[in-house]
Amino acid sequence: MSAHKELAMDEKTFHVRFGTTCVTGYSELIPASTYATFEEFCVAIQSVWDKLWVRVFSADPAELPLLDINNPAGFHYPMVLRLSQLFWTVVELFLMVWGLRWSWHSWQAAVARLAGAVGLANALSQVLLLLPLVWLLASIIYCYDSTLPQPILSSDGALCKMR
Repeated sequence: MSAHKELAMDEKTFHVRFGTTCVTGYSELIPASTYATFEEFCVAIQSVWDKLWVRVFSADPAELPLLDINNPAGFHYPMVLRLSQLFWTVVELFLMVWGLRWSWHSWQAAVARLAGAVGLANALSQVLLLLPLVWLLASIIYCYDSTLPQPILSSDGALCKMR
């Protein structure tokens, strides 16, 4: 289980935070064959899960080591997969640039038509042309939030809640 992953990108509040540390924990394997009944197995899983929940959500991210994720030894992506990824990346970049250029020209045409119909000054037309950029920057600034909620343990220590 991992804590703070909603801080990197919170889809509920539309906030994105960079530099977020996610605390990750996992337990040992719990083999079902060591329990006589399914109910005992479920109780054991719940017990381990509860302890891990408290440990992960009460951990201080600054004091934890970085998680080292490496490719398995000797594993390499096949060349056909690499070439396929390169091809589709180039296609997507081309389509993105084409779409942005088309959008920009459409916006310029719309502003020119509006300026001609209403008789807007050239300076006001320039301001209208920059509105999409201003909107994008304002959206990024609005969504950025660098504060981290602090974990709080409940009085019985069995549950961890976020502020």
